[in-house]
Amino acid sequence: MPRALILANGHPPGADFLKRAIARSSLFVCADGGANIALLHGVTPQRLTWQYYRRRCFSEGISKAVVARRVGQESALEAEKAYVRHVLPRAVRRDLRSLRTWPRAAMVLLGVMFTAAGYGRGAIARPSG
Repeated sequence: MPRALILANGHPPGADFLKRAIARSSLFVCADGGANIALLHGVTPQRLTWQYYRRRCFSEGISKAVVARRVGQESALEAEKAYVRHVLPRAVRRDLRSLRTWPRAAMVLLGVMFTAAGYGRGAIARPSG
């Protein structure tokens, strides 16, 4: 039976445990901060590509627009606003301290840009149904 391993944000497992779990899995996917944990342990997830990241951010923006339309913008985006105002700027500032981590800062900024574009697309789309 195929097994999928999804590594998300949270307390990271040890490197040995993670590598054993990956070996037993037919698909390894990282969500949220899971990619950072995987890369920290020297593991490259199958779904961590530029194309995937761009599509995922854009789709996330569309999803947020749909939710905002249903429950109201304030309710739908409260957590995201705080994240974009506080957490992401801190991460970008941290990553700009070293030339080695500038690409990561750029990816954060591009992710916000693609998510905002997806939100705009979703906001102007006609509701289905």
